[in-house]
Amino acid sequence: MLSMQRHSKRFALIDCNNFYVSCERAFQPKLADRPIVVLSNNDGCIISRSNEVKSIGVPMGAPIFKWRKILDRYSTVVFSSNFPLYGDISSRIMSILAEYCADIEVYSIDEAFLNFANCTTDFAKEVQHMIMKCTSIPVSIGIGSTKTLAKIANKIAKQYLQYGGIFEIDGDLDIDNLLSTIDVSDIWGIGRKSTILLDAYGIKNAYELSKLPDRWVRKHLTITGLRTVQELRGIACSDIELHHARKKSIATTRSFGYEVNNLPELEQSISTYAARAAKKLRDQSSLASHISVFLHTNKFQDIIQYHQVRNIIFDEPTDYTPAIINAAISSIKHIYKDGYQYKKTGIVLSGITSNEYQQKGLFSENNYNRQRTINNLIDGINNKWGSDAIFFGSMGIKRNWRTVQNQHSRSYTTNIHDIIEVQ
Repeated sequence: MLSMQRHSKRFALIDCNNFYVSCERAFQPKLADRPIVVLSNNDGCIISRSNEVKSIGVPMGAPIFKWRKILDRYSTVVFSSNFPLYGDISSRIMSILAEYCADIEVYSIDEAFLNFANCTTDFAKEVQHMIMKCTSIPVSIGIGSTKTLAKIANKIAKQYLQYGGIFEIDGDLDIDNLLSTIDVSDIWGIGRKSTILLDAYGIKNAYELSKLPDRWVRKHLTITGLRTVQELRGIACSDIELHHARKKSIATTRSFGYEVNNLPELEQSISTYAARAAKKLRDQSSLASHISVFLHTNKFQDIIQYHQVRNIIFDEPTDYTPAIINAAISSIKHIYKDGYQYKKTGIVLSGITSNEYQQKGLFSENNYNRQRTINNLIDGINNKWGSDAIFFGSMGIKRNWRTVQNQHSRSYTTNIHDIIEVQ
């Protein structure tokens, strides 16, 4: 399937266009040309915009209440976030990419780097076509000799329609002239503080950054910034990462749909977050030694504020959901105070190690085989039948405290009751 062309190192960045919006459109083709936005948890901020909304001037992350009148004026369709759907579509796209290329690094839910050595741009068109055919998700593909240049190429592929969603930065281009059109703030790896610093020194674009002396770059932007500059020069400083590093901490937290003022609902929420975090822990074959539980009131309201955290060290590193839930409930009881309106709670698991080296305590009575059986049983049922097909009683049934999602689309691919029927 691969066409032989070049033998130098080349990377491709495949990036889904307006991913969350595209997922909604994939199941509602009638919305193809309509302005669409997708909102964050509690329907608070805009986290995905169609091109039509971008042209209106609505910024990413904008609070929906500030832009509601303008969006209504253009008959904008508003969706609550449907992360199970987006995650499932992402998995399908990554599976398609894996069929075309063995060396793939899943960078985010809608982005992946591929080893594109020996691949042609015609091959890129084939990949792009197959993703559209199988998922109805449009993608842009940027190709370059480094990951940073592939990122820049992808930005150009998205921005200029004449390239058909595919752009390559190669030796035939006037690369210096191209880099001079890329603002420093748009360079992968250059954050807000670095942008401010570079601006103070009169460095405005990628070309000017690439010409800075190595010693100056390392002094002001550290070794990470130096690698970015070298990648702008075409020197690859990072390769495809086939295996993700184990997370050093796992956090699960959400703002409530309304202020909560009673302990039972806080216990339900913290139990739910604990179960979610325990599943994430097992997904990366890890154990946690430490749990932090926090809760706080709404800092954006003019009310008496309260914020508290409690830390617990487990007797033994664990991934056992009941143990993590029990520690979370014990903590929330300890830090809860009556008389406050709570807006958010959550947990952080840390002290993470591999589950290959679980060591039993001298006086431990834990049955690891039994715990592992229970974990596998719960995960197996939920993986097959959907999240919370089976759950712990402490998580509650009604869960009225959950985030507000008043404009949620159907779970077309993850809930059998929402599957589209063809008459």
